[in-house]
Amino acid sequence: MKKLLLCAAVLFAAACSKPGITVKISGFDETELTVAHMYLKDYPVPNDNDPRIKKQLVTLENGKAVITPDSLPSLYVISPASMPQMFIRLTVEPGDHVTVKFKSYGDGYIYTASGTAAADGMTDYLKTVRSTDMSIDSMVQLLNGDPQNKEYFAKYDSLSTVRRILTAAWIRRNADNPTAALLLRNVPLDSVPALYDALDEDLHNSHFAPLINTAKQSSDRRIATQKATEAIVPGAEAPDFTLNDPDGKPVTLSSLRGKWVVLDFWGTWCVWCVKGIPDMKKYEEKYRKSCTFVSIDCFDSPETWKAGLEKHQMPWIHVYNPDDAPIDKNATVLYGVQGYPTKIIINPEGRIHKIFSGEGPDFYKELDAVL
Repeated sequence: MKKLLLCAAVLFAAACSKPGITVKISGFDETELTVAHMYLKDYPVPNDNDPRIKKQLVTLENGKAVITPDSLPSLYVISPASMPQMFIRLTVEPGDHVTVKFKSYGDGYIYTASGTAAADGMTDYLKTVRSTDMSIDSMVQLLNGDPQNKEYFAKYDSLSTVRRILTAAWIRRNADNPTAALLLRNVPLDSVPALYDALDEDLHNSHFAPLINTAKQSSDRRIATQKATEAIVPGAEAPDFTLNDPDGKPVTLSSLRGKWVVLDFWGTWCVWCVKGIPDMKKYEEKYRKSCTFVSIDCFDSPETWKAGLEKHQMPWIHVYNPDDAPIDKNATVLYGVQGYPTKIIINPEGRIHKIFSGEGPDFYKELDAVL
């Protein structure tokens, strides 16, 4: 009998030790969770539709669900299905036991995680920024009711800056916590280099390295993009670049001199970029003899880009701008592109004539005026 009891105890212990992300919801009704995750080794991906992001709906039973961690260290985003704006981001390893709790709190909700250093770190961080987050949420509600209110926008920007500063301070205090690697992307731009150097060496050498390195690369690129914006003005010489077309053949901007050139920074993920395709087709055909259109795809995978070209059938030059291209070879950085679509008209001498952000009639009116 003792032997049987011992076996049962061993089996029970084994069952309890099975890794899992236990999610509990209390204080409000919810039947499903939205769960998305990707391997840290694949981080980052170009956009939320990348196939490397695995998405699923998980059914809650009596306000509880257990998710089995994937076989490799991953980044998880978990939220109640009916409230996607209320989510928690966590790094989870295959053998982890993590508990996530969503619960109502006064007029809002709070969410916590526990069980690992990363989970405990995220909870401590969320506690640090909770009052600021609540103020931001209140300001968002005001903006939803009065979207043109400049005072609300200014207050929202101010609160967002406070949140970034609090995040930077938390990272300095917790430089050895895995959550610091996840939060590095959420600090003031000029803080990233110093915080990158301050992070524990073990984090730099771990599977959290993609989170850290991506934040640093993104910061470097954004700083370079801001500097380029100051130089990309009418009359300036258009920076040269060489990018590959769908067949892998290089296209160099300077080789197109002698005609007007339109640079169209776009992506298949960009709603307004796609909406503008019919007008782009009309004007490309209208001015084909005197103007060369060049569409530069940004933030798509090569496969998605090529599928988009096949779908939309745009009969002009197309090139691909790799998201991980070095700063001095990245066309979006060289041209200071910060919104999509961005269209730039270049004159036959290779100088910038005019720059247009967004999709609207002004770009087409300008083409009519100069061509």
